[in-house]
Amino acid sequence: MKFRLQIILVNVCRLFVGITFVASGMAKTLDPAGMEHKLLAYLRSWNVFTWTEDTSWLTAMVLTLATIEFLLGIWLLIGMRRRFTTICTALATLLFTLLTIYIYIVSPVPDCGCFGDAIKLSHGETLLKNIVLLALCIPLVVWPLKIIPLLRRKSYWLPSLYAVAFVLACGIYSSNRIPLVDFTSYVPGYAFTAAMEGQYGEKGIEDAFNFAVLDTASNDITPDVIQAQGYTFLVLSANLDQADYSVSDRINEIYRRSQEIADCRFFFLTASDSAAFARWKDRAAAEYTTNQIGRAHV
Repeated sequence: MKFRLQIILVNVCRLFVGITFVASGMAKTLDPAGMEHKLLAYLRSWNVFTWTEDTSWLTAMVLTLATIEFLLGIWLLIGMRRRFTTICTALATLLFTLLTIYIYIVSPVPDCGCFGDAIKLSHGETLLKNIVLLALCIPLVVWPLKIIPLLRRKSYWLPSLYAVAFVLACGIYSSNRIPLVDFTSYVPGYAFTAAMEGQYGEKGIEDAFNFAVLDTASNDITPDVIQAQGYTFLVLSANLDQADYSVSDRINEIYRRSQEIADCRFFFLTASDSAAFARWKDRAAAEYTTNQIGRAHV
């Protein structure tokens, strides 16, 4: 009876911890940009690695973390390399727990980003989650061989290969194109007016008012952008000093065509400051006036 209870306990713990690690890795894989924002917030709070605004470095770090979490979760669920997997999972959980304790005390970022933007937890909820996971790891480390394997040892390489290929393929695609799953509120079809009226609940109201567009004189032009009738062309650039000037002619062409269409608006939105605006307009020979240039804040 005692032996059976140990087997049941270990495999129940293995299921919960494995699913959590897979879900965490999956969330970062499907929407790496969400975790990149969290990671950059950590680095900025510690005043290190200012060069990480180069998103390629951030993407590589996020995909590495996602691959490790996803692999450990898959190995636990399948029962692969039981001693090695359980020890690595327990050490990773311990590290996350220590980090969470620091976040709970110091609060350097709004949320930990454990699940990217898919699931947002408070610092207290995150700490509780990691403490529970750490407790669930204890039976796994004590009795690793009681984990029931689902594959033969000769087949271990196959799920590992598929897991890594899945994480890298989805992560790279989502980093360079629209994410496969957008966990933010601003998905296609999102209606700002409906959100402001409370049709999406309290969270929808908060997200709607977190989006703001200011012109070069710091006037709020958000209604002009989101409530305009007809067609609206938006050109977005997060950092004008890192923008590619080779596309400036194409942007000017879009602007000229927008002026030929009735009920058509054109806006060039960026998070850069006024000095960067001026440098861009000069080097890009921008034809659009300051009325079409604004700063977006989300």
